[in-house]
Amino acid sequence: CGTSTGWEEVFCNADIRGAARVLWHLCEDMGPPFPPRGRGSRCHAEMLLEAQHLQLVRPLDAFELELEGAYAQDPLAEENYSFRELVQRCVARRAFENSGLKLLCEAVGIGFHPL
Repeated sequence: CGTSTGWEEVFCNADIRGAARVLWHLCEDMGPPFPPRGRGSRCHAEMLLEAQHLQLVRPLDAFELELEGAYAQDPLAEENYSFRELVQRCVARRAFENSGLKLLCEAVGIGFHPL
């Protein structure tokens, strides 16, 4: 993944869980849309679909617990993570090209209206 694009870095090593977690946080704020040249392709959206039925919430490891405190939880648990919500966040920020957003929306049963 050395000299790849940002999207290839997100999906580096086929870590679909990690990619979904990164997108959850990148798209959480109501910021501006991703610029057209910075949007993921349909291929990236297809890879993200692999996370649709994966459990992304996880127990924190010892290092994270040391930093956050003994009773800390995975932020995704506190934010009620769902793949549908991830797709809605991606649509709100225009994280993918239209064909990728349409694919993701169809997968979770929500309408997509390209701009």
